[in-house]
Amino acid sequence: MAQKHFTLWTHHGGPNGWKVAFLLNELGLEYESKYVDMSVKEQKGPAYLQINPNGRIPSLIDHRNNGYTVWESAAIMLYLVDTYDKEHKLTIPAGDP
Repeated sequence: MAQKHFTLWTHHGGPNGWKVAFLLNELGLEYESKYVDMSVKEQKGPAYLQINPNGRIPSLIDHRNNGYTVWESAAIMLYLVDTYDKEHKLTIPAGDP
């Protein structure tokens, strides 16, 4: 099976990963969700801290951009629209009144 364009590290309970997932879906971008078990503080473990040193959820890895990793839902969403919404389906062009 081919690797998806993105890996979204999230958890089942909070809204921040879901809003990133909604945007990925709206942009038609393929991704795989990986769920972190926050009940055992997996997000603070060494494996996840290599992905996101601040140990927070969500994180997004863009495998087609040299594994570029973005943390925090607002930053992820800005990255996605700046990089992948070139036709401005969900955003307006900069400087547009």
